[in-house]
Amino acid sequence: MLSASEFLYITSFSGIILAMPGPTNTLLFSSGVTRGLRQSATLIWAELIGYLLAISLWGVLLLQLVRDHQWILIGLNLIASAYIAWLAIKTWRFNGDLHTQSSVTWGNVFFATLFNPKAFLFASQVMPTGTFTNLPIYGSALASFTLVLLPISACWCLFGHLVSTQKTGMSFLSPRKFLRLSAIALATFSASIFYSAVSRI
Repeated sequence: MLSASEFLYITSFSGIILAMPGPTNTLLFSSGVTRGLRQSATLIWAELIGYLLAISLWGVLLLQLVRDHQWILIGLNLIASAYIAWLAIKTWRFNGDLHTQSSVTWGNVFFATLFNPKAFLFASQVMPTGTFTNLPIYGSALASFTLVLLPISACWCLFGHLVSTQKTGMSFLSPRKFLRLSAIALATFSASIFYSAVSRI
């Protein structure tokens, strides 16, 4: 089981990292704009499953491999960059009825989260020593992470919904404009990940 200090460390640092803008949060925001809060809430489970799987994979397998084989990390970053770039193009080109359709799907959120570089940070820097070799610690650590992720993700969906209904005083930011800005943000994330990968070569 986790100590009180370990619990506070996981929840505080996970909260800070999860609240930062990124590919997954951009997609949740976009869905809040186009689909509303209730329908977007189902995407939170895609994010949660994606993160739990990615953190587990990094912790159990890849952290050890990356120490001796840097090309694995480079390859994963290139894959992540390409996928997020594809999401950016899809979001930019979306021109349907913003109130009845959405370019954001469960699969989009799951794969964007699975390849999200934040997962490596959680596995390598946030999870306490012994997380991936001790089952009780593993369960407690990921439960603590989940406790933080759910409300933060809901807030991103809610913020998108408020923007779409113009209840935040942001009448200048229409849903279509936001989708274009979201596409630019995703493209920026893709470029930064690509740069990180090629700089290691």
